[in-house]
Amino acid sequence: MTNLTGNQEAAKVESKEEVQTILQGDLNTSQKIRALNAMGLQTMTISILLEKRYQHVRNVLMTRLTGK
Repeated sequence: MTNLTGNQEAAKVESKEEVQTILQGDLNTSQKIRALNAMGLQTMTISILLEKRYQHVRNVLMTRLTGK
């Protein structure tokens, strides 16, 4: 994956296969953002991978989840 920024972030990611599984999975965009963030990816990297604006990714990460 060429979009990783820095050795620290690359070290946090378990494997490229896990990232690809998330990107190609049946999750909605917000779920993908949260899953990639949980893996240690930075907001900018997530926005590049998902081809979403930085602000969209940041808003998802800053918004609390509420249960129904």
